[in-house]
Amino acid sequence: EREERLLELARRESDTRAGKRYALGAAHRAQSEKSRQEVMLQEVLSDLGTVQSQRRDASERRGRELQRRCKEADWSNATSAIQTVRRRPAHLPAPLPAQSPAPPG
Repeated sequence: EREERLLELARRESDTRAGKRYALGAAHRAQSEKSRQEVMLQEVLSDLGTVQSQRRDASERRGRELQRRCKEADWSNATSAIQTVRRRPAHLPAPLPAQSPAPPG
């Protein structure tokens, strides 16, 4: 019986050590993931200013081009917002079924 108690005590001690190792590994994994996400966030935020600046520059160029075309009354690139020509359907509608003549009476 003493031997069984010693075995049980050793097993518990082994389980405790294994649990602590697992918990330590999980903590390291969580910290690593948190660090990875922080790095990714910083990359996105640092790139955000550049992207916004590029968009602003492109928008300003388009605005200047539109002002120039308005001054010169250059409408060559303008297209109608409404289709004036009706498009043909991609396929013809199915024919109606033939109707039988009405019964006399």
